[in-house]
Amino acid sequence: MIQETKNRLTALFTLGIISFSVLVLSISYFYLHESILDTLKADIVEDGREEFVDHYRLNDFEEFTQINEDEVFQIFSNDGRLLSQTSNSVYFTLPINQRLFRQADQDDQVFEVVNFGDKRYLIHYFRLDKTYLGRIAEPITQLLNYEQRFLRLVLLSSPGIVLLSFILGRLLVILAMRPITEAFRFQENFSSNVTHELHSPLTSIKGNLEVSLRKERKPEEYREFIALGLKETNRVIALLQDLYLLASANFQSLSLLKERVPVHEMLADLLKELRPRIEAKSLKLIDAGGGEIELFCDPTLMIRALGNLLDNAIKYSVENGSIHLAAERKEAFVRLTLTNQSKATQGMKPKELLTPFFRGSNTEAFQASGKGLGLNIVNYIVLSHGGKLRLGIDDTGLFTAEILLPQSGKATQINSL
Repeated sequence: MIQETKNRLTALFTLGIISFSVLVLSISYFYLHESILDTLKADIVEDGREEFVDHYRLNDFEEFTQINEDEVFQIFSNDGRLLSQTSNSVYFTLPINQRLFRQADQDDQVFEVVNFGDKRYLIHYFRLDKTYLGRIAEPITQLLNYEQRFLRLVLLSSPGIVLLSFILGRLLVILAMRPITEAFRFQENFSSNVTHELHSPLTSIKGNLEVSLRKERKPEEYREFIALGLKETNRVIALLQDLYLLASANFQSLSLLKERVPVHEMLADLLKELRPRIEAKSLKLIDAGGGEIELFCDPTLMIRALGNLLDNAIKYSVENGSIHLAAERKEAFVRLTLTNQSKATQGMKPKELLTPFFRGSNTEAFQASGKGLGLNIVNYIVLSHGGKLRLGIDDTGLFTAEILLPQSGKATQINSL
């Protein structure tokens, strides 16, 4: 469907660009024609007419017929009778244009372009004196030559124009369709992954229910089946909550209820809840605190983002490793940093970790449950706050997550970092 839409839009864009090119070339042709014609008119008025008048004043009518010039010079009476002309005018028998002839009495700039014989002429009518009117005719071969060269150039370049229009049209379609294509691809992958993730717990629930109904069982066995079903149900609910949060992640920011909250308060509640898991893996927590640093954020969502980071750090840290937390104020923004030593992320690219449902091959060795949505949710929450999430992985397996948040709630200071 996307490819068909791209093809249709490419055809429309190509047709539009070709139409625009034809319009530009037509305007250029008209401008070239008018520019050369104006130059020829000026030449007739300044040079040809001056020469004509000089001949008229210095020679009588009979001698005038002996003059041989490139232009055709003719003298007419007020009633339109031909009185005299230069020798090269013998074969120029074009009748006078009565309308322009009369107009020459009132307007000194009277011109027309006519075809006579096998040539095209620029004709100029003007008054010589109270008794006579003059006509100058000049072949405009120069104009025709330029027009023919221009049309030949257009004809030769037509295949290139069509090809360039197609390439440009395709490029515009790709650029215009990129957000839509990414949205479609996101939805397709999203739907596929959701189906995959929901299939396992729902199959487990269905299987437990079927087994429990095959025969009469003791209350303890029913409680065991109910406990397993409840565990899988909670898993489905947690997944749906994450999916609900991410459903519009590619299209709009979250609606936030912001307030100023001390960093140490949010971390204290999280660390109290996660302390048993930290101690179970013999992890050392190095909390640099944050002093009196405050975040301008939605507390519920930011606690969830920090909780996801800490949850990942606990899951994938090496035994007897350490997790380092730090917070600092930098001019117009606050930086929160979490680092931990993990072999699970070695060899991975930070961009991969932000892909929904992505779980690296190394994570299987840690037997850690997860859906691959945690960091993606963190990134979505941080971006909705006008901030930026940076992830770093070095060769030793040191994982770094850095959150930059503007103190004023505006992202202008963050974008350049």
